[in-house]
Amino acid sequence: MIGLMYEGETQKLCGPAMRINLVEGETQKLSINSEFFSAKSRPTGVKAEKSRGKKTMEEGKGLAEFERMWSIKQEDLTRKERLSQLSLLDRLLAKTEPLAEYEEALKKNLINELFST
Repeated sequence: MIGLMYEGETQKLCGPAMRINLVEGETQKLSINSEFFSAKSRPTGVKAEKSRGKKTMEEGKGLAEFERMWSIKQEDLTRKERLSQLSLLDRLLAKTEPLAEYEEALKKNLINELFST
């Protein structure tokens, strides 16, 4: 928090080394202490630490990684679809009452599709 402190004719802004000099007959001036803002006296910042830890991508490596992840995702989607069809077939087979005409057709279609491959 920045607060004001009075020292004689000088008004000091307590904060990051900023000072407003008020002398009779002069307008307000804002002087910033350059030592505070020099990179040498400040510790390494968050952005500098992050950029130091980043790895550079080799050409073609990003594309190969994307293609590998895409093929894994495709396999995963195929497995999920097959599992969904199996659960639907399981529900149709578990029904004790007679199936409707469309349910019977769906059941036959699922059996042919799942067990033919």
